[in-house]
Amino acid sequence: DEDRAVSLLLCFWIPFPFTVGLVVTRFYCRGMRKDLGYDDWTILVAWMLYTAAAAMSTAMELRGGARHVAYLSAEEILYIGKMQIINQFPAALSAMCGKISVALFIMRISGRTSKWRRWFLTVHIGLYFGLTVLSLCMLIGQCKPVQALWDLSLRTAGQATCLDARINTDITMLQSAFGAYLDFVLALLPLSFIVDLKVSLRKRIVLFCILSLGIVAGVCACIKTSEFIPATGGTDPTWDGYALYLWAFLEIPLVIIAACIPPSKPIWDFLVKGQPIRPSSNHSSSNYTGTGTGSGST
Repeated sequence: DEDRAVSLLLCFWIPFPFTVGLVVTRFYCRGMRKDLGYDDWTILVAWMLYTAAAAMSTAMELRGGARHVAYLSAEEILYIGKMQIINQFPAALSAMCGKISVALFIMRISGRTSKWRRWFLTVHIGLYFGLTVLSLCMLIGQCKPVQALWDLSLRTAGQATCLDARINTDITMLQSAFGAYLDFVLALLPLSFIVDLKVSLRKRIVLFCILSLGIVAGVCACIKTSEFIPATGGTDPTWDGYALYLWAFLEIPLVIIAACIPPSKPIWDFLVKGQPIRPSSNHSSSNYTGTGTGSGST
């Protein structure tokens, strides 16, 4: 009777103070610059949903969510199954809001003249939003009554009707795979305008490295996607879902951290270089490199 809850709890909560610090720093810098935007409020929503998902996952793991199902009572199995279903909502929406925030930030720093990037990001975010909504609707609507999602006795007693579980798994994997692809897109797209910035090569490299932190989140999302089949295809869901939860809760805080580091750069410049945090006069990339006039490319 092994319990792997401790390692999951560490995964849930070790990144948490970093997300808190960076979200607070982001809002402080943007507030001082009088430059708060939709990308800031979206990342705040992502962080709140991440906190809710981590709290619910913690409650679930403390009730046996990382043990073999054979060692759990019927009451614990029902509780964990219900929490697994409910928790997918804040977790999926948190990842979605985090990626939307990154996209909005890229639109902001690439300039209003960069129409193709705006359309490209808008289409991709729209597709990801649609897949996420479809995935969550399929999750909650695949069984009637909905209680049959976690109370399997309703199915065996013939008191519930459910769609083939593979349909929900396939849609969820598609949504997760597209999310992983989007992480890489959001990490690499800035390269298309950073090369045109009128700043030093060193600053361009630093800015690209900061914005490319999402690559790590993309790797986590890829591994998470590969864990759906093992987590849902076995007879020991609490034990088999360990890796899925691990990688899912590494991806979400990494997205938030990657989204918050660039807007928090003014506080670094203030602490290291003594540069005051002045109100922003525009949304160009110069606000994040310390100089320059923005890309201006189309």
